Amino acid sequence: MNFQERNIKKIVDYLNVLRTDGGIGGNGLGKKPYSKIHRKLLFLYLNIRAFLTGKVSIAYMDFNVTTRCSLNCKDCCHAMPLYKNSTHVLYNIDTFKKDVNLLLNSVDIIYDFEFLGGEPMLVPDLYKMIQYVATKNQIKNMTMYTNGTVVPSKELLLAMSSARNFLLCISNYSSNPKLSALLKHEEIISLCKKYNIRYHLFPKDKKWIKTDRLYKHNRTQKELLNEWQQCWQRDNLVFCDGKLYACQKALAIERNLGAKFLEYETVDFRNDKNARKSLKKFFSLPYISACDYCQSDKTKFVSPALQIPRQR
Repeated sequence: MNFQERNIKKIVDYLNVLRTDGGIGGNGLGKKPYSKIHRKLLFLYLNIRAFLTGKVSIAYMDFNVTTRCSLNCKDCCHAMPLYKNSTHVLYNIDTFKKDVNLLLNSVDIIYDFEFLGGEPMLVPDLYKMIQYVATKNQIKNMTMYTNGTVVPSKELLLAMSSARNFLLCISNYSSNPKLSALLKHEEIISLCKKYNIRYHLFPKDKKWIKTDRLYKHNRTQKELLNEWQQCWQRDNLVFCDGKLYACQKALAIERNLGAKFLEYETVDFRNDKNARKSLKKFFSLPYISACDYCQSDKTKFVSPALQIPRQR
């Protein structure tokens, strides 16, 4: 896999989604998909732009403002139950600003900046973070994902309402009767309508892909490549605690299992003075060593949002 396949083609695909139906939550331009010629020209333009600016662009990425969550789901695809008090992350506005600036110094455009957790609404400074990102022209869209258990504060509602191209995505675990007392869908949606906030409530989760225990398998290179190619979460980029990871599992594996990743499998923006070059190498890797810890079997299913005791 090379840089163009892993990064630029992904951007072309994402821009095509924004052009047509707009993806999650809609609000696309309602136009026809790009023609083959148009896609080739856009692909060429993005390659030339990356060469001239010396920077990569990113289609979409998660920014984990916290790993703390109001739920503790057994089969969380982000492996949040692995986290302990000693491994959790909780951003404040000052650290957030510094990391966003470091990221944007090395990145050309981020087409969708996604606030994620854990549960992002647990972060006291979240409204300030949204206000700050809204001032950055390099960031074209903002999305926030919530599990629907926390009602946003007035400050947060005002920040979401005033931010350009903002979308609130609400997970729907209402098929789990044990969570009925915790879910605040109606109240959140009512407030979104009152404050004119674009939102999307996902359909009920009927089942989740089973998340097997993460441990080192000692796979061969061929097996690692196969794991990467089969993984439904691959290249769902996540930024957390100053570093960019290829997926949420890689973040959880490093912070909680003590894994040591190889060069360019993450990009450490706080310490890497050549982050721009490192990003291109990051996007050129055929797989990552975190794949040695995962199982990508998409045929095993479980009930959604089953709760388990927390680690301390």
